[in-house]
Amino acid sequence: WSKAKNHNKAIAAWEKRAGCTKPLTGQENFENGRSYYFEAGARIRQKKEADAPALFVKADSCFSKLTQSAASFPAGYFWRGKVNSQLDPKNERWQAKPYYEKALTLVKPEEKTSTYKKDVIEALEYLGNYFVVSKDKEKSDATFNELKTIDANNEKAKNYFAPPKK
Repeated sequence: WSKAKNHNKAIAAWEKRAGCTKPLTGQENFENGRSYYFEAGARIRQKKEADAPALFVKADSCFSKLTQSAASFPAGYFWRGKVNSQLDPKNERWQAKPYYEKALTLVKPEEKTSTYKKDVIEALEYLGNYFVVSKDKEKSDATFNELKTIDANNEKAKNYFAPPKK
């Protein structure tokens, strides 16, 4: 059901499976978390925003279990970052920061431009924004330089390094 993008059926199946005596595997928590995440997004697009936070919390719970059982698997932390950025859309608490930072420490250099490129870009954009808001120029520069190295055409990196408009 997850591959067919029928997230409601996938969630029902995972909840049924989670009720069994044997706990979900890391892969199952990963798929379950993605089902909750995508269903929350679908509810937002359907103008049922009130349903989304509870689904994002359930997604985060699944990804939390994944990171506990597979602590060196970057995807679990990237997904916790994605979920927490949805739970804190105005970045009032910067909830995604620790997860994106952890994920970036786990990604091997060669994976930054291949396996995890999209996730690395998302994390660096988020963290770059955090450092700008925090007025940490050294970390902002370093983060946007890394982003520019990974994605030379990245608009956020280009805008960061563009001369100020007069």
